[in-house]
Amino acid sequence: MNRPNITKAEADQYIINATVSITRSINQLVMMGRIGQEEAQQYLKKATALPGSATVMVLAIRGYYLNSQGVAGENDRGIYDDAMILIGPNYYKTFNANTDPRKHEKGIAMLLPGWHSFKQGWHGYGKASGHKAFRTANPDEVSPVLRDGQNGIQKGFTINLHSGGFNNTNSAGCQTVYKVQWLEFQQAAYKLMNAEGQKFLPYLLLEEKFKQ
Repeated sequence: MNRPNITKAEADQYIINATVSITRSINQLVMMGRIGQEEAQQYLKKATALPGSATVMVLAIRGYYLNSQGVAGENDRGIYDDAMILIGPNYYKTFNANTDPRKHEKGIAMLLPGWHSFKQGWHGYGKASGHKAFRTANPDEVSPVLRDGQNGIQKGFTINLHSGGFNNTNSAGCQTVYKVQWLEFQQAAYKLMNAEGQKFLPYLLLEEKFKQ
């Protein structure tokens, strides 16, 4: 699997235009009747707020392979058609990733575009598949999501950032990295965060179709 071909300059442009991109994504949901105008404006105040002085972050681009994987022009589920970029001091690397639930199913959660925050932690504690990963850093581990078959911004519980599988993205709403690349991603992120004394990992989720 070829990694996303995104240069540092291109990633910087995504970040610079993040507010415009996030606003376009949310406004489309308003036009579709998925969320109301008032809750959209309230969400945008938080979703476009910069995370502070963190030097290590992840840029995630939903539907990066919009026209080259899956159905052309659509953001597909169950495949690694998204991109993640881990950025830190003297570090820049792209990864094949998934930012969607693995399938269409009533009630399944999809994380909304915007700035989010993760912390180091364990995914699947006590399970054979458990591993070091990143857990939602918000109080009660709650993130803003849309749910299939429901309107309005809902609460998504334990939307983690963790390893996917080889042929399955292993996501019921979580953000996942292709299994072959996961350990490299996780170890590099932990190392960078620890070196910077950074407890939280800012995570910027954008949609390719709404880039500037």
